[in-house]
Amino acid sequence: MDLSSRIIELARAIALDMIAGDIELAAALKLKAPLASPAFSGSPTAPTQAKGNSSKRLATTAFVQTAVKAAMQEMNKEITAARITGW
Repeated sequence: MDLSSRIIELARAIALDMIAGDIELAAALKLKAPLASPAFSGSPTAPTQAKGNSSKRLATTAFVQTAVKAAMQEMNKEITAARITGW
C-alpha cells in the first residue's frame, strides 16, 4: 500500500470515528434537560420539600414560609406560657 492510500485510509478511519463520537454525543444530549425549560428560566420552579427537611436540597419560598410560620407559632406559644407562669 502506497503512502497516499494509507493517508486516505487513515482519514476515513478518523472521519468514521468522529461520526461515531458525534452520534454518541447527540444521543447523550437528548437525555439532558433543555436549558430553556420553564423550570430553569424566568421564574425557576422546584418541588417543595417536606416539613422539617434539613438536607442540602433546594428550599423553595413555600418551604421557608411554612418553616417561619411554624417557628413564629411556637415562639408565640412559649411567650404566652411564660406570661401565664410569670417567667
